[in-house]
Formats: sequence, C-alpha cells, structure tokens
Amino acid sequence: MIDQQVLSFIAAAEAGSFTKAGERLHLTTPAVMKQVNALEEKLGFRLFERNHSGIRLNKAGESLLRDAKRLVRLSQEAIEKARRDGEALDRSIKIGSSYLNPALTFLSLWYARGGDGHGWKPSIVPFLDDHRTVNDAIDALGSAYDLIFGVCDSKEWLSRVGFTMLGSWRKMIAIPRTHRLAKRQQLSLDDLAGERLIMVGPGDSPVNDQIRQDLMEHQPSLEIVDSATHYDLSVFDKAVAEDCLLLNIECWADIHPALVTLPVDWSWTIPYGLMYQKDAPERVLNFVSDALSLFTNQGR
Repeated sequence: MIDQQVLSFIAAAEAGSFTKAGERLHLTTPAVMKQVNALEEKLGFRLFERNHSGIRLNKAGESLLRDAKRLVRLSQEAIEKARRDGEALDRSIKIGSSYLNPALTFLSLWYARGGDGHGWKPSIVPFLDDHRTVNDAIDALGSAYDLIFGVCDSKEWLSRVGFTMLGSWRKMIAIPRTHRLAKRQQLSLDDLAGERLIMVGPGDSPVNDQIRQDLMEHQPSLEIVDSATHYDLSVFDKAVAEDCLLLNIECWADIHPALVTLPVDWSWTIPYGLMYQKDAPERVLNFVSDALSLFTNQGR
C-alpha cells in the first residue's frame, strides 16, 4: 500500500547507503537512487545531503522519515486487520435447518466434540419440511445456506449434492401412544404381524428398500403403506390419525408428541451427515473436513 519510492527512501535512510538499501530491498543501487530521486523531484525538495563519503538525512528527510515509518506501521496494521476481517468472514457458515434436518442436533454434537476450537461462526437458516418442495431446499444449497445436516441415502439427492457421512442412526418404529404396542420397550418382527406400517415408497432409498424386502420375507402379514419419497410432518400426522406404525429414525423420536418411537430387534441403520453443493467453495469443504475430523476422532 505504501509507494515504492517511499519504501526506498526509508531503506536508504535507515541503512545510510543506497547500496545497503538495495541489498535490503533486493534492488540494484541505481534502482534505489532512481526511486529516491523521483521522490525528491515529486516533493520539490531534497531529503538527503550527498557527498563522496555517502548520504545523510537533512532536516526535511528526518521529518519525513518519522512520519513515513508511522504510515508504514499504520499500513501494515490496516492490512492485518483486513486479513483478520476477511478470515472472520471466511469462517462464517450457514446451515439450513428444519424439523427433519435439525441444525441444532448437529451443532450440539459439533460443540460437544470441541468444534468451538476451530473458530467457525455457524448461523441457522430455517426452511420448511414438505415432501413436495424438499428438492427446492436441496437446490438452495450454495445460495440460501451452505450446508444441510441430516439423513441421506436418497439416490436422487446423492445425484445432486455432495455428502459426507458423519455417523449413522438406528432405524426404529414410531407407534401412536394409544396403540397396543406403545407400552413395549422393544419390538420384534413378530410384533408387527397384522399391523399397517407407513414407510417411503420403493426405489430411492437403498436402506429402506432392504428393510422392505426383509419385512416382506419375514412378516408377510404386515401391510406396508407407501408414503411419499421423502417424509414431512404430515406423514407423522397420518400415523396418528390412522393408528398405524411408522418406520422412523432415532433422531426423530420426539418429532410428534402423540407418537412413541421404539427400537426393533434388527440392525438396520441409515447414514447421517452434511449435504452441500457439488461444486462447494473451499470454505465449505474446510468446514466439512473439520466436522469429519471431529466426528471420526471422537466417535459417533
């Protein structure tokens, strides 16, 4: 930010020699002299007394040196402040959040694992859970928000977003509190005999498709009711209204107060993690890398 002529003048004044100033600035002696001469010509007065033994500042030069060094210091401080402010901006991250993609759940895990030590400044941007508009939320990655945290094994979503898995949640079953099975501590496949179970339709989720196949083979009397490709809150309402079971995830156990979510004696899980645009900027990828490091190093 400081003119090269001024920098050459300061170097010459402090070194007491154009030659030594050139060595400091990695310039030739004639180049330093040219810069100083140009500065004096611009100012209209001399800054050095020159003789055969070298150079020495005159009164004007001494005055300019004091102020020029102060300006260099202020310039360096301004650059450092701008750098810090730029880094602070680069450490901001916007996380989309909804009932079924809860940013608060992620941030609780993030801070519990020491994420505050990484200097990121997360903010939460809400969006609505609606199976008809959920793809609009995916399209908003990179504009309305940088990331979405949640479950993701959707073929459609994975074709459109980047996804980094941070862990997995158990697949469970939600039951209306008035249902005969609501008092159980855990369910078995035998408990599902003759029941109706809501789950997403086939074809998009490999995990759900495998569960569907397993249920059809081992509990053929179970009636599977296909929902939309993606859940929204209306699906939970439907389970309550029709007094039927709902394939659920442990992180959604408290979504609906009229439902109780129970574990099942199976080993099915589904991955959760961070979704982001496929060509995400370096800042977002750095955050994802930090999150992966925290979740991997301290367990899931």
